[in-house]
Amino acid sequence: MVSILLCSARAQPDGSWDIHLYTLKRMLSFIVMYDHVNYARWGTVYLAEMSIIPPEVLLVFQEGNFVEKRPDKHFNQISPDRNSKITIMLSLTTDDQDDEYTHNKWTKSRIEKDDSGEGRIVVSLKQHGVFPDGDDTLRNIINKDVMTPVIQTPWRGAN
Repeated sequence: MVSILLCSARAQPDGSWDIHLYTLKRMLSFIVMYDHVNYARWGTVYLAEMSIIPPEVLLVFQEGNFVEKRPDKHFNQISPDRNSKITIMLSLTTDDQDDEYTHNKWTKSRIEKDDSGEGRIVVSLKQHGVFPDGDDTLRNIINKDVMTPVIQTPWRGAN
């Protein structure tokens, strides 16, 4: 299950259409098992529709053009849906609106829930050898690229 998740997480930033479809097919049984009805219903419809797309569209998708890129660099592609959400949220959020009443991300219960969930994810990833014990270097969990010290410094102070 972890390998499917890691492949899925890599498919979009890399713009790999075949891996995107492969991982979605592999995830469907877990989606059904965990009773995510809408994802199960529409995931199967999506896969069925993608199996009959015209060849010229398939070629464009296989070139990585099913995602949007911010700057022209590798490993920074996101889905158009996510890009729209990010753009809308950034346009709605200003410094004078960013308080605990506007966003519930800073409430005590939300912080505790997020910390607990983050801890469970880290434990699971360590069990599968994604994070070596004793190594506190910041790295990409998919391709194991290590962040440079210039990038690591601000991230270490982030909450």
